[in-house]
Amino acid sequence: MYLCICGKNALKHRVDQKNIGHDGFEQFPENLMLAKQPSELLEAMSASDVDRVKQLVDAGADVNLGDGHDTPLGGCIGKTWDKADDQQLADAAQLEIIDYLLKHGADPNLPAYGGHTPVSLMAFHARPAAMQRLIKGGGDPNRAHPKTGETPLHSATGKGWNPDSTECVKLLLDAGADPNFQAADGVETDNFWRDICVVGETPLHRAAAYGDEQMIRLLVEAGADPSLKDSRGESALTWFSRHQRDKPLIRVDTKAMVHLGYGRWTQTLKAFDR
Repeated sequence: MYLCICGKNALKHRVDQKNIGHDGFEQFPENLMLAKQPSELLEAMSASDVDRVKQLVDAGADVNLGDGHDTPLGGCIGKTWDKADDQQLADAAQLEIIDYLLKHGADPNLPAYGGHTPVSLMAFHARPAAMQRLIKGGGDPNRAHPKTGETPLHSATGKGWNPDSTECVKLLLDAGADPNFQAADGVETDNFWRDICVVGETPLHRAAAYGDEQMIRLLVEAGADPSLKDSRGESALTWFSRHQRDKPLIRVDTKAMVHLGYGRWTQTLKAFDR
């Protein structure tokens, strides 16, 4: 999309396929050491089976034991969650499971799917209520991915024009997430798809690439610095303009930033409008 293409080839993907999960996320060493066989608790989590989860935990199941690919809290996303006939009931079940696991000692900062924390996973999948429960249970809104340097705010801004993603951004900022945190440089990320690399971008770069006005406003009002450059020397406005967002929207967003005290955007805007 708007990140750089990593120098990997198809053969490399075939060789590494054994370390890639069913959704394309890498199995990190931190998780490979968690367990040598599938966790019954994790299976119950993935199925959003509240009664089974409680039964296993009450019987002594380790609430932090994963299967080498995910952890129980990471598994709260559930394989059946977005396919449920009654989404409201599915949401309630997810929250009940999260609360129960946290109450029994589950660590919300333990690397889960692909090395991301449960907070980051919920942010990426645009589940604000579940993400908020994890934060209230001790989840760190600034915990960066050990390799890519992406924070939950990077994950939340990886999808534009989604009201739930925007709500995740708001909740993360309210919880103290740093809007100017820069990702690593040249490291492959699975926040979008394989063979894409982070380039030292901030969450504002990502929101700008989608042209999501509400998300951009939230970030700027929280202190996001539009002048920050990625590792290629590109600002958020460059990301914004590269993806052919229509000029009226560009003017609306940049003027909003100027009104909020970011006069550095003025000259860039005039140059772009010539």
